[in-house]
Amino acid sequence: MLTQTYFLQFNLYIFSIWLGILVCFHNFTRVCVLQATPPRFWHQMREDYNSLSCLVMEVDSCISKIVLLSFANNLYTICIQLFNSLQ
Repeated sequence: MLTQTYFLQFNLYIFSIWLGILVCFHNFTRVCVLQATPPRFWHQMREDYNSLSCLVMEVDSCISKIVLLSFANNLYTICIQLFNSLQ
């Protein structure tokens, strides 16, 4: 039971990181809906989008091992539950 709680924290950690990035992209797209904007605005939006893209690549490279570990643990838990249900 302790290990399931420990790995549940991994899932919550991954979810919270990507939820934060999703909010950043949502705010970005909400600002881009504006009409009749000057070219300087679009230059700044392009820079912001590039920054967000770099952030996603950096976060992805940092937590990819945690995502793989979480996936393996979830798969293992499902297999154990399936095995126990068939007995």
